Amino acid sequence: MKKSILIIISIIFVATSCQKTLNIEVEDKEKKIVINGILYPDSIVKVNISRGLGVLEEDTGNSQFLNKATAKLYENNNYIETLVFDSIGFYHSTIIPDVSKNYKLEVESDGLEKAVGTAEFIKSVPFTISDMEYFIVDSTVTITTTSRQNWDEIFEPFDTTYQDVVFNCKLNIEDPASEQNFYIIEAYSYNFSTGYSYSSFEDAEGNVYEEEGIYMKESEFNNLYAYYYIENNNNLIENSTFYGNRVSILQDELFNGQTLNLNLDIYFTTFDLQPIYIKIYSIPKDYINYVKSEDKYYQANGNPFAQPVNVFSNIENGFGIFTAFGLHEQVINLY
Repeated sequence: MKKSILIIISIIFVATSCQKTLNIEVEDKEKKIVINGILYPDSIVKVNISRGLGVLEEDTGNSQFLNKATAKLYENNNYIETLVFDSIGFYHSTIIPDVSKNYKLEVESDGLEKAVGTAEFIKSVPFTISDMEYFIVDSTVTITTTSRQNWDEIFEPFDTTYQDVVFNCKLNIEDPASEQNFYIIEAYSYNFSTGYSYSSFEDAEGNVYEEEGIYMKESEFNNLYAYYYIENNNNLIENSTFYGNRVSILQDELFNGQTLNLNLDIYFTTFDLQPIYIKIYSIPKDYINYVKSEDKYYQANGNPFAQPVNVFSNIENGFGIFTAFGLHEQVINLY
C-alpha cells in the first residue's frame, strides 16, 4: 500500500515539474479606419468614422470612434467640402448629393493610414400606386403640462384632436430583367404623439406631492409601421431576404423582369392629416454583401465552434461600407 502511494506521489511530482509557461506572441496588425455611410438622394451626406480594435483590445464603448478625423468629400473627383463633426464619430455634409454624379470620401486621422470610400448611385426603379383605401378615426386627448420638466409653470389644460389612420394600397413595381435587384420599402409621415410625465416633490414642511401629466411632443418625420404582402403568393415574401432586425430587404429572385403587385398596409397617428411619403430604395450589391457578412459575424461571435467570418468591406485601406441607394418616392395627400 505504501509503495503504491509513493508511486502516485512520484507521478504527480514529475507531472507538475514538467509544466512550462509558454509566451505566445499574438500578432496585432495595424489598426485601420472604419467608414460606415450610405448616400441618399434626399438627404445630406452623413457617415460614421471609427477605428478597428486590436486583437487583444477590449471594446469599452465609444473609445474606438474618431472624433477628430478629417473627412474630405469629392464629387466627380472634385473636392467640394470637409464634413463637419456631429457627435460620437458622426460627420455630416452641407449638401444633398446629386444622383448623376459619383462621390469619394477620404478620411485621415493621426496615426492611421488614409482610408478611401467611393460611391455611385444605382438607377431607381419606378412604381405606381393604385386601389387606395383608408379610414380615419378622430380622437381627443387632454394636454395637462407643457413638458416633462416644467411642473412649476402655470398651464391651463386643453383638449386637442388627432387622427388614427389605417391606410391600404397596392404598389406596382416594374422590376427590370437585366440584373438582380434588391429593394427596401418604407413609409414616412409627421407623427402626432404625446408623452406621459410623472413628478414627485417635497415642500418645506415635508409634505410629499405627486403630479401626473400628459404633454404634446413636437411632430417628427418618422418611419411608419408598414407591412407589405403579396396576394395568393406568399412564397415571394417568405423567400425574400431578411437581414437581422434592422431592415427587411426584398429581392427579385422570383419575379425578375415582371411587374410585382404588393399590398401595403400602413398604421399611424397624425395631426391635421399630414401626407404619407412612400419610398422604395434600390439597394446595390455591395451593401447586400456587407449586411449578410455582418450578420454572420455577429452570429458566430462568441461561439468557439463557429468558423471566423470576415465582414465585407469596400473601403480602400480600411474597413466598412460607403455606398449609395437609388430612390423612387411618391407622396399621398389625405383629405
